[in-house]
Amino acid sequence: MNVTSLAHEIGVSHDTAGRRLDDLAAAFVLWPCFQSQDLPPKLRAQPKWYFLDPLLARLAHLSSVGWSAPDLTQLTEQQLGVALLRNAERRNPGTFVDFDSVLYARTSTRKEIDFVGPGLGTVAVEGKYTDSDRWRAEASTVNASSFQGILATHTVLDTSGGTADEAWAVPAAFLAYLVDV
Repeated sequence: MNVTSLAHEIGVSHDTAGRRLDDLAAAFVLWPCFQSQDLPPKLRAQPKWYFLDPLLARLAHLSSVGWSAPDLTQLTEQQLGVALLRNAERRNPGTFVDFDSVLYARTSTRKEIDFVGPGLGTVAVEGKYTDSDRWRAEASTVNASSFQGILATHTVLDTSGGTADEAWAVPAAFLAYLVDV
């Protein structure tokens, strides 16, 4: 969610929109995913905002206000992030409110990798809801990074990439289940 676009859409200032997002985070409705700065969060960078409940992400569309349905890749990304958050909280209770266990990374080419974090070590998770053979192209950002990658797909399962610079493709539902067990 882009704060500037949100502010324009609802007719308030950027600062007001930012305060409302902070209020929703304090109420555990939204989760701010901060940018990683070699794994501690870069608090001055704009976070990526995710709803903690996928139903909330769909409310505007469901209320028939004329908004389009959320993109399935974005919902997949949101659900993976929440599964990773719950896993981190289970392993280290009380860390959820610090918002520093699951982060996103920005590469030198300004591309984003969806999820990295202290508990993930050298692994990065990228959500791309694809069914096609194009998944390897979708994994190019994480493959070009210093991370070992997992690309969360719709149905593709491919763990044949035997080297550290080739991501695995794992169906998002499987991955979220395995992470959240």
